[in-house]
Amino acid sequence: MGLGASPLCPQGGPADTNTALSPQHWPRPLPRTNGLETWQSRPSPSRMELRMSGSKRKSSGDVAGTAKKRHAITMETKVKIIERVERGEKMVDVAHSYNLNRSTIGSIVKNKDKIMEHVKSAMPMTSTIITKKRGKVMEEMEKLLSVWMQDQRQRRVPLSLMLIQEKAKSLYEDLKKKHGEESEGKSFNASRSWVHRFKARAKLHNVKVSDKAASTDTIAAREFPETLREIIDEGAYLPEQVFNVDETGLYWKRMPDRSYISKEEKLMPGYKASKDRLTLLFGGNASGDMKLKPLLVYHSENPRTLKNIAKGSLPVVWKHNPKSWTAQATFQDWFCHHSIPAVEK
Repeated sequence: MGLGASPLCPQGGPADTNTALSPQHWPRPLPRTNGLETWQSRPSPSRMELRMSGSKRKSSGDVAGTAKKRHAITMETKVKIIERVERGEKMVDVAHSYNLNRSTIGSIVKNKDKIMEHVKSAMPMTSTIITKKRGKVMEEMEKLLSVWMQDQRQRRVPLSLMLIQEKAKSLYEDLKKKHGEESEGKSFNASRSWVHRFKARAKLHNVKVSDKAASTDTIAAREFPETLREIIDEGAYLPEQVFNVDETGLYWKRMPDRSYISKEEKLMPGYKASKDRLTLLFGGNASGDMKLKPLLVYHSENPRTLKNIAKGSLPVVWKHNPKSWTAQATFQDWFCHHSIPAVEK
């Protein structure tokens, strides 16, 4: 018959007679009550307790290693937090919605003036830090430069390092003249290190545009002047009578190898290395006093951009070909009906 719970068998089963109790598990007397002495045993340690007692205590370094990683908060998020608190929401509720500490929300609200001033400086909302205050001319120049770069991106104009440097120097000099004596006297050369820091402040990155450009036949170009001189001497031609005609392919939407765009633009709409090709044919005489009207061959006969525009009013002879190539018939038409009449005049 099973035994009930007892001081020596707290789990309700019979005591293990083969296991001797150590002195620390002997019954100990409780305070006397009415001359009687009561006894109570110390409960024997469970297997889990014995296992835990042998385990190594974690050091403070182990505990610190489990701390949450810090996450940068963008200016856009900070502005939203400030707006919610100013509308009357509790900081605790706002902190809970963004999974942040209340102290973090308090710090953001405390620095709201600096945050809003940074946002008004035309810097991207994805930035996470407030940069050190610089001179008035420099701050205004970087603000105008950011606006200009954004406008160029909207116009699908690629931006190179040299172009940014030249625009920055131009804006800086104009602002120095505008502010006069109030402006700082030191010169500004828009160095590469400054561009690097400006890129970090404005959240720009350099994008590689991969495409293979046709190599130029430099050997033939070096030999051509001598060949031309021999032809003129042999035929006793005047320089005004000798014409040279050559064609070239043009990827008219092609951009430089690299361009600076905002990191907010994860894709570059309209900035890919376009394959939209056309062919141009140029001609002129050796004296350089006459240039023939160029021939342009495009794959479309009537592009939308030329809608309602007379082709004869263009500064080129417009022809079309499915592959934008200068076919024999196209060249013959240009030579007989456009070039010869122009030379005869």
